[in-house]
This record gives sequence, structure tokens and C-alpha cells, in this order.
Amino acid sequence: MRAPEALVPLLLLLGCATAPAPPAVAALPAEVLTLAESEERASRVLEEAFAADVRLDLADTLWAPEALVIADGELRLGPPRFAGLEPGGQAAISASRLVVGSQLVWGVVEYRWVAPTEGLVREGRATVLLARAGPQGRWWIVHAHSSSLR
Repeated sequence: MRAPEALVPLLLLLGCATAPAPPAVAALPAEVLTLAESEERASRVLEEAFAADVRLDLADTLWAPEALVIADGELRLGPPRFAGLEPGGQAAISASRLVVGSQLVWGVVEYRWVAPTEGLVREGRATVLLARAGPQGRWWIVHAHSSSLR
């Protein structure tokens, strides 16, 4: 049975009026940070992540539980998460370029791992994504893809 054309707009209106409203989502109050403050906090998270890697520390507060980590083409489920790093020695960021948004930081990081007692130096590069982890302006890593420079 087909409705007369004059009733179609009325039926559409009634269909919209009876649709259930979407559930209300409570907004978390976000701390207002300047871009410079957000960049500084994100940089600190990255520095701490490299330091934790050489200690083989899980650093759960720095990494999202669902973080995807790829190093030299292989999935990494635990430390060291960044390509070219090993336990011991020291890791440091040598250069970084971060793009900061209100809820996401995207960046390219160049880093170096040095084990002076063994005379080893390795360099790497990583692309990272950090997301807001809560209303206090804390950032954590949700994705890292790194490669050793050869």
C-alpha cells in the first residue's frame, strides 16, 4: 500500500518525532592549556618513554593500554618499544617536530641510544601520536612507529 504524496512529509515528521533521543554524554571538564604547555607536556612524556625503555620499565602511565607500537617493522608489546634501543645505556631525543591540537599531538622524533662502555651508538626515527588521557591535560602515547637508521 502506498501513501499519498501529500502524507509523505507528515509521515517523515512523525518518524523523526518518535525517534529516541541519543543518550546524553557527560563532558569532562578539560583543563585549558596553551599550545606551548601542551607541547612541553607531550615532549616530557616522550623523554620519559625513552628513558623507561632502556630500564625495561613498562611505564603504563605513559602508554595507552591499546597503543599500537611498531619497531623496525615488528609489533612490540613491551619495552624496549623503540627500534634500536637496548637495556642499559642512555637514550635521548636529538630532534623533534610536534604538531599540537586540543586532543592530539602528532610528531616526528629523532633519537639516539648510546652504550659508552660498549662503544655502541644507534640512531632512530619515530612517528608518534599522543592523545589526552584525562581532564588534567595529561598526554599518553597511543601510537609509535620507529625505525633504526642504518
